[in-house]
Amino acid sequence: MSLLEAYACAKPVVCSKVCGLKDLVIDGVTGFLVEQEDVKQLAHSILSMLNDDDRAEEMGLIGRKFVEKNFAIETVVAKFEKVYREIVV
Repeated sequence: MSLLEAYACAKPVVCSKVCGLKDLVIDGVTGFLVEQEDVKQLAHSILSMLNDDDRAEEMGLIGRKFVEKNFAIETVVAKFEKVYREIVV
């Protein structure tokens, strides 16, 4: 949930390639994905964002658009309705 909250605030992310996170982060576009326990890659990704404000801002804005498109209340409700209809039928 915190990843989506970061996106909603137009902030880029750096996270490990685990479970659902790797499905939500577009590496190099909305943030950076790093291998688990790879401290050097983690540090490099964080420093890369800190040293390039323009790129970090652009990544954040792309993340914001991703949340607006895929997690707006109308979109989520429509997906739930579709699932419920499939279950009932």
